[in-house]
Amino acid sequence: MNGVVVTGIGVVTPVGSSKQEFWDALLNGVSGIRPVASFDTTPLPVHIGAEVMDFDAKPYFRRLNPENMGRASQLAVAAARSALADAGLDPESLDANRTGVCMGTTSGEPRFVEEYNDIRAAQGLGAVPGDVMARYPCHLIPTHVAIELGLRGPCLMIPTACAAGNYAIGYGFDMIRTGCADVMLAGVVVIALSGLTLEKLVFERLEEFTVVRWGMLTS
Repeated sequence: MNGVVVTGIGVVTPVGSSKQEFWDALLNGVSGIRPVASFDTTPLPVHIGAEVMDFDAKPYFRRLNPENMGRASQLAVAAARSALADAGLDPESLDANRTGVCMGTTSGEPRFVEEYNDIRAAQGLGAVPGDVMARYPCHLIPTHVAIELGLRGPCLMIPTACAAGNYAIGYGFDMIRTGCADVMLAGVVVIALSGLTLEKLVFERLEEFTVVRWGMLTS
């Protein structure tokens, strides 16, 4: 069995998009909850959530066009590049066949499903662009990471909801321990903030860290 160590960490979150910024926010109890700005919440019962703000995907991409993919893929590529940089690893210097990607997710790219539903309800099925649902499947997220970084090792998405990140890290650990890979990018990406969740899963009483809290708040 091979030894396994974590050599780099990359994060893109509502409270920080660097390892140090994220850690400082956790230690200081910084909240990422604020009014939702990425889409119109006027018809919805809840108008707050935790969003990644001021995120520009373009600097993280060399091969792929971020405009052709969902936000989850954009965030995943950014976090993956940050993790490699933190580890002092150049993707071009890695053995591509021995370097893989394993990710977890709760909902993949839910906004493509909402786009499909909104267009179909308003204009009919024939008005839905042919590429909308083709961009939804969650396996595209680690695939985009692998293609962008030029990796050809194991590539897997584990869509097991709230436990997904743990499973992804465990799978990456096993790939290295059993000799199936030398390097694994393992983590989770969640885009749970959408019209569906604000309408159906989030409730009115949302005071943070109090006994009267009821429901959940998404990010």
